Amino acid sequence: MYSSLFFKRVVTRVLPMAILYCLPTCAVGQAADLFATPPQATKPKVLWEWAGGLLSKDGIARDLQALAQQGIGGVMIMQMPDQAPWPVTWSYRDYPGKVKVLSDEWFDIVNFAIGEADRLGLTVEMFMCPGWNYAASPKLPADKGVKILSHTKTTVTGGGGQVRSLPKPPVGNVSYWTIASWHKDYGREQEFKRDYHSDVAVLATPHGGSGGSIELASVIDLTDRLDAEGNVSWSAPEGEWDIWRISMVSGNHVNHPTPIEAIGLESDRMDPLAIRQVFDDIVGRIHNEAKAKGYKAFIGFETDSYESGYQDFSPDFAQEFLKRRGYDCIPWLPAWTDRHVIIESEQLTSRFKMDMMRTISELWSERFFGTLAAIAKENDLVWKIEPYFGVPLDWRTIAQQGQSGNEFWVTDNELKMVGAAHEAAILYGQNVIWAEAFTAEPQYAAWKNSPHNLKRVADFAYSKGINDFYMHGFHQNSFPDEYQPGVTMGYWGTNLSRHLTWWPFSSGWHTYLARCAYMLRQGVPVADALVYPGTMERIPGEPTSKYRLVTVTDDVLMDKLTVVDGQLSLPHGQRFQALILNEGISLRHDALRRIKELVKQGATLIGNPPPPYSASLTGYPESDNEVRKLIGEIWDGLHPLGKVVPLKGAHRDSVLSAQIGMPDFVGGELLSAHRRLDDGELFFITNQYSDLVVTNASFDVAGLKPEWWNPVDGTIKAMTGYSQTNGRTVLELTLGAYESGFVVFRKKTAADAGPYAAAKAQQTLQTLSGPWQVSFDTRWGGPGRTEFQALEDWSKNSDPGIHYYSGTAIYRKTFDAVDANASILDLGAVHDIAEVTLNGKSLGTVWCAPWQVTIPKGILKKGRNMLEIRVANSWANRLIGDEQEPEDSELIVVNETGDRTGGYTAGVVGRGLKDLPDWLVNRTPRPSANRKTFTTWRYYNREAPLVKSGLLGPVSLRKQSPAQN
Repeated sequence: MYSSLFFKRVVTRVLPMAILYCLPTCAVGQAADLFATPPQATKPKVLWEWAGGLLSKDGIARDLQALAQQGIGGVMIMQMPDQAPWPVTWSYRDYPGKVKVLSDEWFDIVNFAIGEADRLGLTVEMFMCPGWNYAASPKLPADKGVKILSHTKTTVTGGGGQVRSLPKPPVGNVSYWTIASWHKDYGREQEFKRDYHSDVAVLATPHGGSGGSIELASVIDLTDRLDAEGNVSWSAPEGEWDIWRISMVSGNHVNHPTPIEAIGLESDRMDPLAIRQVFDDIVGRIHNEAKAKGYKAFIGFETDSYESGYQDFSPDFAQEFLKRRGYDCIPWLPAWTDRHVIIESEQLTSRFKMDMMRTISELWSERFFGTLAAIAKENDLVWKIEPYFGVPLDWRTIAQQGQSGNEFWVTDNELKMVGAAHEAAILYGQNVIWAEAFTAEPQYAAWKNSPHNLKRVADFAYSKGINDFYMHGFHQNSFPDEYQPGVTMGYWGTNLSRHLTWWPFSSGWHTYLARCAYMLRQGVPVADALVYPGTMERIPGEPTSKYRLVTVTDDVLMDKLTVVDGQLSLPHGQRFQALILNEGISLRHDALRRIKELVKQGATLIGNPPPPYSASLTGYPESDNEVRKLIGEIWDGLHPLGKVVPLKGAHRDSVLSAQIGMPDFVGGELLSAHRRLDDGELFFITNQYSDLVVTNASFDVAGLKPEWWNPVDGTIKAMTGYSQTNGRTVLELTLGAYESGFVVFRKKTAADAGPYAAAKAQQTLQTLSGPWQVSFDTRWGGPGRTEFQALEDWSKNSDPGIHYYSGTAIYRKTFDAVDANASILDLGAVHDIAEVTLNGKSLGTVWCAPWQVTIPKGILKKGRNMLEIRVANSWANRLIGDEQEPEDSELIVVNETGDRTGGYTAGVVGRGLKDLPDWLVNRTPRPSANRKTFTTWRYYNREAPLVKSGLLGPVSLRKQSPAQN
């Protein structure tokens, strides 16, 4: 059932899975306190990127301390190679202190990290194996690796008995980013290739078929005629025949990108023992060693990602196929191993392939993902899964077995969300939806991201229901703090690190993320309708709709849906007002039969009749007769069954509108997420544009007063400008550039609240003009103390020390206040973050528009006042400044063309360190003495344009004006 508003209490200590995500309800009066100071479990986490062997206990301790100090809740260790751009990865030379991944020393360092996290109250999770793959281990033998079907085809002429030698089907090629060790050799594929081979079938078919297709009855099974040497004895009939030797072979899928010593085979997807071995080899050992020391911080592991190997067969696959689908798959296998082969007809071949994919998906789900779920439960660990569409599986069904998550990317315009976790969560009652957050291509990274430009991206994810961020990524820096910004994961992701210029001021941003996550875990998400059928193909395009649509899975459709008061209902309380059929897609006869039952019980079905044949060969041809019969019963115009609404060419949104009314939220271009609570409604609203938005927003809520819960500062205010008619609330929303927040309905109100009341405007009382004293850190090339006659962009300053400056500068001004009743200090514009102190009292950190802080009563004096503003920009300008200096490291260009050249913008080539320079390894003076920074990846060149930096102003004192009627 729905959780009570408000809200759920969360433990503030590291706890096991069973209670970490269980948020017991608390009294209504505690809501504001928990919103203002979010609980530990809602804090954002980071993907903690360990670059090969560049690890040190000192660096790990400093990283974790910096994370805890700025409000991060935990880490997920992501073991990468020394350098990981695309499409090449490489390792640096061995040097004193370098750690071999998966060595005893490496396991000791992981254990140390868990101990430090335990001391600081942070959680620790990790990828199940090095690289971003599901599960691999260097110790895994060939017979426990991923297996695929492979074939050879030999064409023979019939007439007379012959013994023929059939070539052995080839094994898979090693598929991973090219492993290169630049100081030794290039390419080591053969070292990891395995020659596992097991014959499945030998089949003979007429060469070329009849009219381009092969009749099923003409397929001859020769499997029992194959000897151990690969010879087959067969008297072929007259004519030309193709002899297919079909074998199950090693797919040779290995984890990537990863240090060479950590490369191993990906585990068999249909062998529970294989996945258990991978767990025992890496995560199991880490977990046991942490438990032995009494650490509670290690709470889980993750299988990443959709870019791993696909397995389509197992030793017992044919038996399982027969049991599940009701017919033998063996005669059809030539059409599976060779996409050009047609058996019987294109339609029947397509139906066979769908049956294959369904069986493969079921065996992955039960034996691979099911085993992972069992392992997690046995060890009291959280297992995270990324249900993406990179391989054709029923990902929404699979997602229910673990804690599922999406990923979202930083872009300039249309934002990118990958995965179906937010849909699976609705179907299966999962309350926490995690995400790999702020992944970025090189042109959207380059050390230039900061909270104010990341906010829009975060808010987009929140509008999709994501409520647990793992930020990609926080770089582990093993070198002394003089080498900044330090190590990166090639050019991937949003660059975060303890060396980040604005990191010391980031707690307000992290608190914002935690507040949003906290609110979006309350109650249950609201969705309007279900869509069926889904797809197992690569990332499907999400259909455009103003309604909240969820693709329903077969198991939910067949076993979990009921009809209550005309709505489709799930056991955990989720309701949907209609079922929509995807156009032109055939349905299985059993699914169509189930849809008929739901319609008879009172459900609304929207859509035209599907094609008049089953999507499966199970029960063929009788199944096709049943499909045609069911279509007639459901859509027959003379004898309609229940509430069936054909589209007849109309857009489904218009049909939905006629059937269920307006969407739950109508607010122009504003995006929203809606969660229903026992005693109220909660809407997250975001303006994704740089322009002010003023709109009359309509909510599907009546009888409750709206409140504005501001996650930037944790305040709660009643909203007065609204009216309620026809079961809806209409209120005037004014959202500034990229502004967001929560509209919460929880208190009773009259049916009609009257006309709108205009929002209070701000009145400027005083602009702080004239000179400012500004101090720059000389360590990063700054001039020390200087004076600005007026506020200006650092990048426009003629002094190179300011022009190229990155870091924190302190602005100071003494002024006389003309009105001590000013309640707002407005900074105008800031690049990129500011901390404000007035008369020795901290007014907080400003990290996004409207770039204001509140002045509590009694702090501002009528007379003399001292204002101090600490401003931090990004690393970009100092990195560009260093490119003006002589080079002192050997660099490599990895990719000179395409969309991933590694530079700060498209078309600009980035460069990586070929190896660690001698002066760094030996700690000797740097040859290029005027270079201030050190980093393992160079996004910028000499010509790169500088980015805006500093306090741009104008800085003013303001107060709220009385409301205007």
